[in-house]
Amino acid sequence: MEEINTEILLTTMFKYGFDRIDPILFTYTLGKVFSNDEGITLEFPMDEPISASFFAHVTKEGEVYKLKEPQENMERWYRLHSNDTLYNYLDTLDFKRIIQRKVEKLNIKNEESLINNPLFSQKEIDIIKTTNNKTQSSLDELIEKQKLRVEETNKMASSTEYIEWLIDFTKKNNDQIYDDDINNAENISEEDKKKARNLYILFDIISEYSDQYKCKDGYYCKIKYNDEVLNIGVLHGLTITHFVSLASKIDELGNPKIGYDIGATEYSEIIEKYKKYNKSKVYKKD
Repeated sequence: MEEINTEILLTTMFKYGFDRIDPILFTYTLGKVFSNDEGITLEFPMDEPISASFFAHVTKEGEVYKLKEPQENMERWYRLHSNDTLYNYLDTLDFKRIIQRKVEKLNIKNEESLINNPLFSQKEIDIIKTTNNKTQSSLDELIEKQKLRVEETNKMASSTEYIEWLIDFTKKNNDQIYDDDINNAENISEEDKKKARNLYILFDIISEYSDQYKCKDGYYCKIKYNDEVLNIGVLHGLTITHFVSLASKIDELGNPKIGYDIGATEYSEIIEKYKKYNKSKVYKKD
């Protein structure tokens, strides 16, 4: 009878190829180890504290264990701290089904959510990808869409055309717009609807490099362009909603509002930072 504990199971799962292990993957795998019908003699007695040696190679972010180094650097540690019998048993498990249960548990509806979810290791994504032709095709399509999105983002950042359109569009709509209301609006042209759908791309450009402010269930950035200031942000609820509002230059009495632009980031500064951090050539508008 071979005894294992949490540290041995985690280490062996890392050796098996998972570069991060969340509580759901760990629990489902542990359940399979307990209920194995392969005649494997593994016992999980009263658990022991995880050692300092383990945390020399692994970090814990929230409830997720992640390797600090690439798998190829872990061979000696695996040899000393994993369990070969357990490793061979893991090789018999249907991890595709385990991962599918995890997907159902987290209510993940599409491949994009799967790829972008920090609870999934690359191995989990690869297992789904290589065992399901339909998913393989969907993932390939998603990767292509991501490439197009990068191209579209760089194109948007190459001129001031979009921010100029956004200011005019916001003014035409009572100085405030929400992207989830746009599709059903009868007074908005199809061309404007198409441009408005790119709000999330604009927010990708600005979010990392401008001052961020908290608002109810979300956050926003204050962006200054010429003499206008836009609040551009995200609300988190049942869905993710992007919004834009024009900062007012007058107060409740109609008097000029001094300091309406305090804390705003110049759009030109954002573009320069975008250019620097993304190493993408940004052209000035002719």
